[in-house]
Amino acid sequence: MTWLRLIGLLGLALGAWRSLAALGTPIRSNGRRYYLQPDGRYRRWYGGRSYRPDEIGL
Repeated sequence: MTWLRLIGLLGLALGAWRSLAALGTPIRSNGRRYYLQPDGRYRRWYGGRSYRPDEIGL
């Protein structure tokens, strides 16, 4: 593995870690984790559609 590939791999891993850390503390509902978005709705960690608090039982 070349040094450039190793640096690229480390950069991608660091970016993924920072994105995961920026999600904040999850809210658990029905065994699933939802993360609060700036607009007041909730989403899963992978994105997808957003949910109102009453849709997930909060």
